[in-house]
Amino acid sequence: KINGITCKNTDDSGDQSSCIFFTVRPVQQIEADKSVRIEKVIDIDKSRNKRNGIVDPEIKGVVVGLEKFYGPVAGSLQNKKDRSRSKKELIFHIQNVTLNSGKLQFFIHPYIINCMKIKTNRSRLSGHIQVPGSKSHTIRALLLASLAEGTSHISNPLPSADCLSTSKAIPLIGAKLENDLETMENDKVWTVKGAGKNAHLPSNVVDVGNSGSLLYFLSPIAATFKGWSIFTGDESIRKRPVAHVVDVLNQLGGHAYISQPGATTCPMMVEGPISPKAKVVTDGAVSSQYISGLMMSALLMEGTLRIELSDPKETPYLTMTQKWLESVGASVRMSEDFKSIEVDGPVDIKAFDTTIPSDWEAVAFPLIAALITDSEITIDDVDSSGTQGDDAIVHVLKSIGA
Repeated sequence: KINGITCKNTDDSGDQSSCIFFTVRPVQQIEADKSVRIEKVIDIDKSRNKRNGIVDPEIKGVVVGLEKFYGPVAGSLQNKKDRSRSKKELIFHIQNVTLNSGKLQFFIHPYIINCMKIKTNRSRLSGHIQVPGSKSHTIRALLLASLAEGTSHISNPLPSADCLSTSKAIPLIGAKLENDLETMENDKVWTVKGAGKNAHLPSNVVDVGNSGSLLYFLSPIAATFKGWSIFTGDESIRKRPVAHVVDVLNQLGGHAYISQPGATTCPMMVEGPISPKAKVVTDGAVSSQYISGLMMSALLMEGTLRIELSDPKETPYLTMTQKWLESVGASVRMSEDFKSIEVDGPVDIKAFDTTIPSDWEAVAFPLIAALITDSEITIDDVDSSGTQGDDAIVHVLKSIGA
């Protein structure tokens, strides 16, 4: 009760996994430094089983009105036992709030913070560590290995959802993945038997899952083959733009369409083959990924692919693609401002063994850990090519004395 006004629990489910709403009917003012007691019966044994032994968790919530946000409140959940049943009281301390109309509502998530005590001691770190590989490098390695002649081995791959989606897609163009798709996320080395000269049009609809990289990389590659390819993905992918991909593929002589009239997103249908006879003119501002896809597609086309960008973005990833293409024998020319790119094809790609360099987002964690504990560690297989923008953390740390 607050000033004689009863707080009513409007959710009688008793389920701790749902939000609980407590409503106060209109009053002119809730005085400062008043406590609110809201009594709710909870099956403690059931709660313990469901929430892995919750005992007196701290609860945080917010006070919300119909038209205003009044600020945070905090409370604690306390056990209160009697002979007949076990109860828990939600006790809140309310700051001075004026309510002119409507109702005052507590919106509480009682399940989000468990009661625990953590005690830490300072430690020193030493030795070597290899952090997970880069997603961007892993996907490029998988696609190029699938186009290569022979068997490639990819060490330290990142078993992320995007990379696993790529692993599922490459057999559609004729490559063979030696790893078991069900368990490969635990494998330290992924083995790909490339399709080489037998690479072909995707044999089924390409479902990229949630991977924009796979969508933008593989669609230009698929467009080099005669016939139709269809690309789709999950709900998120079906909200991402592909009109820029359709445009550049059509510039190269393909026939690309978005399946739904008036839409700018997947599903996307592509008919090849495309040809490098015309120069591609695009801004490059939406993403660098479709530019990288075009660059990789040049490996399968006869002639020089020329790309003119008016507003290139994410340029470190264009450099990453350039270095990967050069590593498999392609000739790539890129201007310093990234507005002009040329790739010569076709390229007879040979199988390769590679170690995926660490992702700089992941490198940052042991890097900071070593600095704050005054430790000396070695982080192996770090990408020093300058193709990952997150490596800027090194310059930031040096600028503050590291």
